[in-house]
Amino acid sequence: MKGSISSGKFYAGNNQAVKGTITTDANGDGTVSLTFRQRMKKVPVVIPGIQESDITGTLVAKTITQSGVILQVDGSSVTSSELSVGAIAFDDTYF
Repeated sequence: MKGSISSGKFYAGNNQAVKGTITTDANGDGTVSLTFRQRMKKVPVVIPGIQESDITGTLVAKTITQSGVILQVDGSSVTSSELSVGAIAFDDTYF
């Protein structure tokens, strides 16, 4: 985490974790919209991840805004079921 002290106050970047569930179709495809707890000051860097082991497929952050992210999975080995996903979002704008 990046930070500084100015006038006795500590300033740091906005780092958040979000999680959710994607309901996949028969092809292992699906999306989920996740909302950040606190709006970012600029569009953040997002690192998505699957929260389960032994899963194949591609997970991407499809749409990223200051308010949240849409995660999309394609070709998951989890078909017609639920897949736990999450993401780390990083906005290095100081508060």
